[in-house]
Parts: sequence; C-alpha cells; structure tokens
Amino acid sequence: GLILGIFTGGLSLICNVCCNPILPIVLGTSFLKASVIWGILILVAYAIGYSLPFTVAIAGMQMGVGKLSNKMKNASKIITYIAGVIMILSGFYLIYTF
Repeated sequence: GLILGIFTGGLSLICNVCCNPILPIVLGTSFLKASVIWGILILVAYAIGYSLPFTVAIAGMQMGVGKLSNKMKNASKIITYIAGVIMILSGFYLIYTF
C-alpha cells in the first residue's frame, strides 16, 4: 500500500507541475470565447487530458502489482543488505572526513 501511495502521489505532483501553468490559459480561452458551450467543451477537454495519465498509471499498476510484489519479496533481502552496507560505508566516510 505504501509503494502504491508514494507512486500515485508522485504522479499527482508531476501532473500538477505540468498542467497548472496551462489552467489559466484554458480558463482565459474559455472566457474569451464568450460562449458557455465553448467554455464547457474547452474545460472538459482539459479535464480529460489532465486525468489520462492518472488513469493509465493506475490501470498499469493494477495489472502489474502481483508480479512486482513477488519480485520485490525475493529482492528485499538483497536490497536490505546493500542498503545496510551503503549506510555503514557512509558512516565511516563521515567519521574520517570530519
């Protein structure tokens, strides 16, 4: 659950960074058209384009979660060992350089 939350939150942040500067332009365009129908169509197109990366990512995660979790179970001991060695080496580096 934590990995899924981190990935989805990161995806949300990436989409916000890319799409937020465009929102004022979309709102201005819908305002300048001076038509309610054109404004609705422009904003619906923006909303669909904004939600597509989320939909694709979540669908892809749902299809691959089982395979990924089995591989991560096998690799977790190796990852834990490597991370421990890196932390120990980093500690020695900090002790000897300061």
